[in-house]
Amino acid sequence: MNLDKAFQIAYNFYKNGEIQKAEYGFRKLLEKKPNHAESLRFLGIILLQTKKYESAIDVIQKDIKLNPKNADSYNNLGLSFFGLKQYDKAIELFNKAIKLDPSHFHAYYNLGNSFKSLNKFDDAIECYKKSLSINPQFIEAHNNLGDVYQEKELFDEAIQSYKNALNINSNFGNIYNNLGLALFKKGLYDEALGYFKKALELNPQLADAYNNIGNYFFNKNEIDQAINYYLKALKLEQNFATYNNLGNAFKEKGLLEEAIKFYEKALNFNQNAVNTAIDLGNLIRKKGKLDEAICFFQNLIDKNPQNPVVYINMAVIFQEKGLLDEAFKYYNKALEINPNVAEGYNNLALAFIEKGLYEEALSNLEKSLQLKPSLASAHFNLAMLLLLKNNFSKGWEEYEWRWKTSDFKSIKFNYSQPLWDGSDKNGRIILLHAEQGLGDTIHFMRYIKLVIEKNMEVIFRCPKELISLAKYSFPEVKIIPFEESLPDFEVHCPLMSLPLILKTTIDSIPAQIPYISVDSSLINFWTEKIKDNSNLKIGIAWSGNPKYKRDKQRSCSLKNFLEILKIKPISFYSLQKGSGSEQVKELPEEINLIDFTEEIKDFSDTAAIIQNLDLIISVDTAVAHLAGAMGKPVWTMLPFVPDWRWMLDREDSPWYPTMRLFRQQSIDNWNSVIIRIKKELEAILFKSF
Repeated sequence: MNLDKAFQIAYNFYKNGEIQKAEYGFRKLLEKKPNHAESLRFLGIILLQTKKYESAIDVIQKDIKLNPKNADSYNNLGLSFFGLKQYDKAIELFNKAIKLDPSHFHAYYNLGNSFKSLNKFDDAIECYKKSLSINPQFIEAHNNLGDVYQEKELFDEAIQSYKNALNINSNFGNIYNNLGLALFKKGLYDEALGYFKKALELNPQLADAYNNIGNYFFNKNEIDQAINYYLKALKLEQNFATYNNLGNAFKEKGLLEEAIKFYEKALNFNQNAVNTAIDLGNLIRKKGKLDEAICFFQNLIDKNPQNPVVYINMAVIFQEKGLLDEAFKYYNKALEINPNVAEGYNNLALAFIEKGLYEEALSNLEKSLQLKPSLASAHFNLAMLLLLKNNFSKGWEEYEWRWKTSDFKSIKFNYSQPLWDGSDKNGRIILLHAEQGLGDTIHFMRYIKLVIEKNMEVIFRCPKELISLAKYSFPEVKIIPFEESLPDFEVHCPLMSLPLILKTTIDSIPAQIPYISVDSSLINFWTEKIKDNSNLKIGIAWSGNPKYKRDKQRSCSLKNFLEILKIKPISFYSLQKGSGSEQVKELPEEINLIDFTEEIKDFSDTAAIIQNLDLIISVDTAVAHLAGAMGKPVWTMLPFVPDWRWMLDREDSPWYPTMRLFRQQSIDNWNSVIIRIKKELEAILFKSF
């Protein structure tokens, strides 16, 4: 067979897509004639297309020796080095192709791709534009130009580039997907969703589109829907992004084991994904495995010694362990590496707060917000500090940032009705909705009467545990649980935004008590159980919700109460429900703590018991708030750094006139609090005799 016929057979295989046969044919021909230029050229193209880059380089270089003026060959050689991620060499070769043929729009396009891979986005934009000036119908250049604009967060320009591509050919699903992504990043979520769906109409196998729809639902806090779409994407293509998104979704649901599993799979695809590794390490921390988390982050530090965020997260673990000096060391190291990391100053401020160094904390929060004015967690931490220091006017404003922080788990209801502005100009029927913990809700229920005084008709939506209590305390208000559908209303307001709207100051705190009352029949029911006891009757609670971020600081053990429980003649009653209640069984036999908590159905029962007692002693929990709201004497035990509402350096509370505050004098030192309470109780008993 002559060479021309052999070449034609191999070429026909190539043209018909039978690549393996074509490669075999060209190689056979080159065995007979090693310098057959056309065979070298097509073999080089085949090797490039099949990603055999090193072999392609060898073949194309031979072709260039025979044809040193062929721009296409330099372009193909550049693509081979590009495939090996040798971008600088690729750039050199694309430039040679352009020098030989200034109208080579593919070479300009490939040069743009090389600059894009090196994050030299301005150079990439210039190259794509040059390619399009030669060939305005080059769809891929329009698309990649859009991609680079997205990288530069020039979303309007990106959107226009994708639309330019689709005006040429509207059948590319991936371009609709890219257009949707640009719209999503611009905040046009619903419009973006339409383009993601269009992408799937054109290409039902486009995993990225399913992934992006998952992100749409994740952004709407519809986590189950998000997971559904991420899993659809995963069936089509296993990649880092989808596994990482699944990790984020399960983390959001609080399913830490599942989240850890998906983060680990994501890291199998990209071991250098530091942010994902940080997320994984933080989940280990949240599971309470602090020593394991320290080892994990130490390994990350060894691999990323110049990454300040890794040091910050290590510091958080030591802070959680109560090892503040170690925490300071890692925060300072992070800020030494990069003094412009806003998150570092924000977290450092929290460490200063834990030590009671409030001015230093304030300085660091201000520095954090100078560097990053949009850092929601810094605004929220500033709110806590300002309120703690009695700066209510600025504190309430900053407190609205709570909705934008990742750690704030209360749902922000996006009702179509407007947020209440304190007047009745937008309507008189207002929905007040509870947020955060039961103690917070009881604390701020005092504002319901103020809203009624504004000539408003109130609907109050709250947790089911407080329904009966709220109904009896506010008979003029329609009380509904979160589980029920809503009646019609005209305006709404989150319960804990009312101090801002009503301009509460330290002097205008609504402290008229009691604002919580209990059905007399329920009080009588519990009186019958308690009536035979003529001793001083004291209710105690020692533990809060363990899910609360600072519960370790505010809660104590029932064993801390032992010295108090030994005082006679006092009858002590447990008011501890849920977590911590099991500690009653661990008390010594000689300690008699009366425990009716298994008979408590909801907070109305708790309130009725409190009404029958003489004094409540509690850590900072809903029980303390309930007693204070009922106007009962209550002694509240506070950690060294208290919650914002208890302020500093005072033994009374402007929120609750019948409350006394017993503060730790040093970190985690409940002993001094118990000693003081014991002395106070003994003094009361002495006066009674």
